Amino acid sequence: MNKRKSILEAGRNSNQNKNSDDTNIRIVIEIIKRYLAIYDIDKDTMHSQVFEMLYLSEKFYTYKDICNTLYISKNTLVRYIGRYNNLAINILNKIDKRST
Repeated sequence: MNKRKSILEAGRNSNQNKNSDDTNIRIVIEIIKRYLAIYDIDKDTMHSQVFEMLYLSEKFYTYKDICNTLYISKNTLVRYIGRYNNLAINILNKIDKRST
């Protein structure tokens, strides 16, 4: 079984563990969530639904569940995940630059 390894997945785990104090990841997740909601309205896509199922839902969805529910291929889902992680890295870099 493949384990998900990414910055956003770490954020998902920290959100489930309420004792964690990883505020930067939580901020990044909130920024991406709002950005994708606006992007969906503008481009008529469903990125916010994909993001919600991957990182915000209390229920853990497998990639197969997400693909079947949203009618996307696994390759598309993997591409989206890569984009979300790149976006998270860029946002974290900007946050780090501002705080120094």
